[in-house]
Amino acid sequence: MSLKHLYKYRSWKNNFHKKLLIDNEIFFTSTKRFNDPFEACIPLRYEDSSDKYYLNLLKKHIKANA
Repeated sequence: MSLKHLYKYRSWKNNFHKKLLIDNEIFFTSTKRFNDPFEACIPLRYEDSSDKYYLNLLKKHIKANA
C-alpha cells in the first residue's frame, strides 16, 4: 500500500493556518518552546568534520542564544 495523499484538517480561526493556505507560509516554533528538551537534539558526528567546522558551529550557537 502506498500513501498518495495526506490530509490534515485545520481551523480557519487560526491565523497560522490561513497563512499556510493563502500565502504558502509555514510556521516553525522555536526549539526553546518544545516540551521535550531532547526533541530537537541532533547528535554530532565528530569523525566527519574538522575543528574549524565545530568552532564555527559553536560560535553560531553562542550568537543565537546570547
